[in-house]
Amino acid sequence: MVTGPTDLFADPGRFFEDVAEDDGLRGPALVVGFLGIVSAAGGIPVAEVTATLLPPEASAFAGFTYVTTVVGGFVGAFVVWLVYAVVFHLVSSLAFDGDGPFARTLAVTGWGLAPAVPVGILSGFLTYLALRSTPIPSGPEGAMAFLAQMQNSPYVLAAGVLGVLGLLWQAYLWTYGVKHARGVELRDAAITVAIPAGIALVWRLYNLV
Repeated sequence: MVTGPTDLFADPGRFFEDVAEDDGLRGPALVVGFLGIVSAAGGIPVAEVTATLLPPEASAFAGFTYVTTVVGGFVGAFVVWLVYAVVFHLVSSLAFDGDGPFARTLAVTGWGLAPAVPVGILSGFLTYLALRSTPIPSGPEGAMAFLAQMQNSPYVLAAGVLGVLGLLWQAYLWTYGVKHARGVELRDAAITVAIPAGIALVWRLYNLV
C-alpha cells in the first residue's frame, strides 16, 4: 500500500517502492487529469488574444480557437503521459533488461508528472501577467510586434525558467519511479529518464533563449 502522496516529494524512493507493489492507475490518472485542467485553463487567455488578432474574415474561427486550446490542453497532458511511459518502458527494456508490466511504468510516469501541476499554475499566472502588461493590437497588423514584446517579457522568461526547473524535478522523481517499476539500478534508471527528458530540456532551453 502506498504510504501517502506527500511521500512522493518527501521520500520518492520509498513512495515508488510502494507504487511498484500496487501499480493502480487511479492516483496517477487524477494527477494527469488535474494537469490537463490546469493546462486548458492556462491556455484560455492566450486563446482570447489569438482570437483578437484574427483578421475580420477569419473571425468565425474564434470559437474554434477556444475549443482547440481547451481540448488540446487537457488531452495533451494524457498524450505526454503516454509518450513518456512508452519511452521509459522501451529504453529500460532494450538497454537494461528492465522487467515489469507496462501498467506499472505508466503509473510511476503519471505520478512523476505531479510537479507540472504547480508549475503549470504559476506559469499560467505569469503568462496572464505578461498579457496584461503588453498592449494587445486590435487586429493582425500589430501581431508581430506583439509577439516580440511577449517574448521579451520578464514574466514569460520567468515562466520558461519555471518550466525548466519543473522538468528537472520531474526527471528526479521519474528516476526513482523507473528504478522500482522496471527493477533496474538507479544509474540505469537515470539514463533511461535522461533520454526523453534531455530532449525536452534542450527544446525548453532553446525556446528560452
